[in-house]
This record gives sequence, C-alpha cells and structure tokens, in this order.
Amino acid sequence: MTSSHALLLVPYLPSSRVAHLTCYSLGLRVHVSLTRQLTPTVSAERLQR
Repeated sequence: MTSSHALLLVPYLPSSRVAHLTCYSLGLRVHVSLTRQLTPTVSAERLQR
C-alpha cells in the first residue's frame, strides 16, 4: 500500500527522474522483501487446506 501511495505522490514532487527512480526502487525492494516473507506462510496454509 505504501509503495503505491508513494508512486502516486511522485508526480506532485519536483520533476526529477532520479527521485522517481529512487522511490520506485525502494518501493520495489520493500514489496519484494514482503512477498518473500509472506510466500512461505501462504504456501504452507494452502498445503494444509
């Protein structure tokens, strides 16, 4: 959720591609880390069901 909100706020900031890329990369890293942490639990729950 936070990453999408950050991407929505990017256009209102001063137009600089560097800031946009840094925000996007940070959001992507957070998303990947969260998915990696949540994937094992989700797969385990699916297997149990």
